[in-house]
Amino acid sequence: MNSPIKTNQFRLNVDYCIFNEQYDVFSVSTSENYFKHGARILDVPLLDNRVCAIRFSGGKTFYAMMTHSPGNLNVLKTVLQQDKEADKIIISQLKGEDLYSDVITQLLLNGMASAQSRFLRFNNLTGQLYCFHPQWLKHSKKQGQDVIMKVPCLKVNVTRQLRMDATVCTFTSVLLRNKITFKRRRFEEYPHNSNRGHLFIS
Repeated sequence: MNSPIKTNQFRLNVDYCIFNEQYDVFSVSTSENYFKHGARILDVPLLDNRVCAIRFSGGKTFYAMMTHSPGNLNVLKTVLQQDKEADKIIISQLKGEDLYSDVITQLLLNGMASAQSRFLRFNNLTGQLYCFHPQWLKHSKKQGQDVIMKVPCLKVNVTRQLRMDATVCTFTSVLLRNKITFKRRRFEEYPHNSNRGHLFIS
């Protein structure tokens, strides 16, 4: 039987000279045990359009990929000063060849957040890549206005073995806060995205 076996594993072939000419990558670490305040600091760098992607998979470090420019380190420091945790972070610049294969793959995928598609929308939030279809949105009428209550999406993650892992998660409106039991952590510790309709990831 000669039919090929299909897997969800990436084959990574990066020309690091070209990558380093086009992008600057920074690791951002905290001196605390984890990033606090609803992980807002993970989205702050995206306020500057020179930041192409953020990658975070837990722990004390996330990665920011920026369009190459000599002043990027200072730009990133300035943007991060807007967050409460700014005095607890350490920023280091890395070359493409310094990154684990799964990190560079995820950064390149997360950079798809600005991609246009007839079928899916992509968002790089809290260091993750989420995709959803507009028809998946759950709406409700509140005081005569159409309010988005839930956004079911797929979170696309690259594993250390370079396999693609897609899991379902939901952005939920804070209007539903009193109807949800928070057992793992307090409400304030969940990732928020106040710029998109006061949603948090549940």
